[in-house]
Amino acid sequence: MKYPRLFSPINIGSCTLQPNRVMMTAAVTRLAGEDGDVTQQIIDRYQRIAMGGVGAIVVEAAVVLSSRSSFNLRISDDSFISQLRNLVRAIKGVRGKDRHSAYALPQAFQKGMETEG
Repeated sequence: MKYPRLFSPINIGSCTLQPNRVMMTAAVTRLAGEDGDVTQQIIDRYQRIAMGGVGAIVVEAAVVLSSRSSFNLRISDDSFISQLRNLVRAIKGVRGKDRHSAYALPQAFQKGMETEG
């Protein structure tokens, strides 16, 4: 095999990515609710990806400011915590081909010049 380490576990701090070092990078899908809510479509998407056996998933852009950002996930307010927790649990609850679950990581997003104020 040309890249044997790619398909082996790796420790990053106290976390161990298993069974491999493959990480899905973030891609905005605009499947969030209009107000940034986690939808069943997003949960289903990331569960399908986790089933493929990646070590980690960087979940799409999550807006950190309270300005309007339609159809992007939001982490700008504590009211989103339970929805995001459910998303992470849904991802972690899936066992990939090798019976391991993927880590879910956020991509914090700030719209820069587009923000109000």
